[in-house]
Amino acid sequence: MDEHTIDADSLNLFKNIITSEFESHIYTKEMFFNPQQQKLCCILDSPDEKSIRDHHVKFGIKCDSITQIQQVTLGDQGDTDKLQVIGELAARLAHDLRNPLSVIKNVVEIMESKPKLKIEEKIICYGRLHRAINRISHQIDEVLDFVRPSKAYRDK
Repeated sequence: MDEHTIDADSLNLFKNIITSEFESHIYTKEMFFNPQQQKLCCILDSPDEKSIRDHHVKFGIKCDSITQIQQVTLGDQGDTDKLQVIGELAARLAHDLRNPLSVIKNVVEIMESKPKLKIEEKIICYGRLHRAINRISHQIDEVLDFVRPSKAYRDK
């Protein structure tokens, strides 16, 4: 994190310098400006303090201080990863269930629109319904098998 004394008028000029950083190995993650104290604090991603100082010299920026900081995450990163996996699983399940549900919907609409289907047509429709229902059941079973704790884990 670095800190600069800067007036509000110079802030836009400073922002333009920041947007040109794509050529540099310094990346500005966030900026905070306190207009009362005329202080600008920048959260930077940089290999080291020397790189930040060289970067400032290159642009003619006066830096009041540079402090090494480390990001602290709240909660467990594992929870975030788990939620991401659950979200992906839910999206995949929704996609996989939508196809057989569409088949069921279409077959029911066909059967409703043609109340006097021949026996052969009914057999075909019922077969499609059974296959779609079995696909849904199979998808649900796979998800349950995936999320169930293993027997070895439960015995602990």
